[in-house]
Amino acid sequence: MTGIKHAVGAIGALALLAACGGGSDFADRSADTIQKESVKDMQALEAVHMKGSVTQQDNEIGLDLSLNTNGDCAGSVSRGDSGSAEVVTVDDTSWFKPDDEFWEAQAGPAAEQIIDQVGDNWVQLPEGDQSFASFCDLEGLLDQIGDDQEKTSKKGETEDVADQEAVKLTRDNDQGGTTTVWVAVEDPHHILKVEREGGDSPGTITFSEFDEGGAIEAPAEDESITVEELQQQTQQ
Repeated sequence: MTGIKHAVGAIGALALLAACGGGSDFADRSADTIQKESVKDMQALEAVHMKGSVTQQDNEIGLDLSLNTNGDCAGSVSRGDSGSAEVVTVDDTSWFKPDDEFWEAQAGPAAEQIIDQVGDNWVQLPEGDQSFASFCDLEGLLDQIGDDQEKTSKKGETEDVADQEAVKLTRDNDQGGTTTVWVAVEDPHHILKVEREGGDSPGTITFSEFDEGGAIEAPAEDESITVEELQQQTQQ
C-alpha cells in the first residue's frame, strides 16, 4: 500500500501542473484566455470521472475513478504487476476490495490466509486513514488548477480528444519536462486530457462525465470487514 500512497503526490502533479483553460472561434483566442476559461469551467464542477496512469519510482499507477466535491469517490486503482483494487470513499471512510495479486504483493506469506478470510468482502480502513481518500479530493484538485492559471502556456493546433474538438496548450513544468492539456472548444471548456512528459512522474490522465452520475454509496455493512476484524481473524 505504500507505493499507492506515494503515487498520490504524483497524480496531483500530473493533474494540477496543467496549464488549464463558446463558440466556434474559441480556438482562435489567446492561450491566456483559453487557459482562464477552462479554469472557470473546471472550478464550477461538482463531479468528474478521471482515468489514466502515472509512473512513480518505476511503478505505473493506474486510476479509473469517479469523484465529487464532497470528497467521495469510487472506482479502481492498480499498481504495475502488483494487482489492483476496487475502492470507495464516502464521508471520509474508505473501503477497498483487492484482487489476489494485490494481496500476494502486499501481504507476502500471509496472503493466502487473508484472501481466504476476506473472500468477496470489502475491507474497511481505520477511521482517518488517507490511503485512498487522497485520490478523492476533487475540490482540492480544482482549487490548485485555479492556482496554476498564471503560468504561461503555448497554444497548439486543435485535435480530436474523445470525439470532441480540443485546443492544445503546452508549457514547461517544474521538473524539466513538459505538461500538455487539451481544452474543449465547445462550451463548457473543460479539460479533457492532461499529459506530462519528462520529470519524475510522467503519465496521462483524461477527464470525462462532467457533473454526471449519482451519489456514491458505501458498501453494505454485511459485505465488508474492518482491518481490525481481519487482523484478529488472521491471528487465530
